[in-house]
Order: sequence, then C-alpha cells, then structure tokens
Amino acid sequence: MEVVFGVQARDGALRLQIPDDEIAALRAKLDEALTGDGNKRLLWVTDKDGREYGIPSDKIAFVELASEKAARTVGFSSAN
Repeated sequence: MEVVFGVQARDGALRLQIPDDEIAALRAKLDEALTGDGNKRLLWVTDKDGREYGIPSDKIAFVELASEKAARTVGFSSAN
C-alpha cells in the first residue's frame, strides 16, 4: 500500500510503499507519535524494501493511505 506523508517545510510529499500487513501497526505508531507528551519524537517507518525513514512527528501535516488497487489513470479512455 502506498502511504503519503505531508511534512511541513518540505517540498512535495514523502511517498512510501508499505506492506499491507503492516498498515495497522503503522497506524498505531502514528497515533502514538501524534498524541505523545509534547516531546519531539520521530516516527520511524520501514518501507517494503527495508529502508527506514525518521519523520519528525511535530512536522507531519497529513497522512494518506492509498490502496494500490485503486489505480490512478491519466488521459482519456473509451472504456465503459
């Protein structure tokens, strides 16, 4: 599943591919990072290739969970 993080003071969004079976755990970590005690915290996210990203929780503007099944199309189509 594609997860898009909007991060303040960063051009563009951070787009990561996360295994579907790890989405629930990511949501729990995100909730904990955003409702913490006010200390600066990093939300650590591991993508499907094993790369780790530390995102400052106080800079997260939005998070979008986009299913890969919902294909995005560009252009015109004659399909009915």
